[in-house]
Amino acid sequence: MNQSRIAQFDQAIETIGYDRTTDYGNPVVSFDRIALMWSAITGADISAQQVAHMMICLKLSRLQTNPNHLDSYVDIVGYARCAVLCDHRNHRDPDTADA
Repeated sequence: MNQSRIAQFDQAIETIGYDRTTDYGNPVVSFDRIALMWSAITGADISAQQVAHMMICLKLSRLQTNPNHLDSYVDIVGYARCAVLCDHRNHRDPDTADA
């Protein structure tokens, strides 16, 4: 029996915090590192939260080519979660932040 697309989406969303942390490490640390690199390249001061916002834009752009690509929607949710984690007002010790 085939899962509906919404069931596949919901299943992927349930694991988003765990799978990505295992693969890429703590998102706050990772996005801080990306922000430093992008800042060096662009000469602009880019925050970790802005990295997450820009990655959401990347996924939205890709969806213009393939609006049925379920993984892009899942990734948008993951990047939105990272944006919340990287919010400077909620920033905690990156080694103990909820990943």
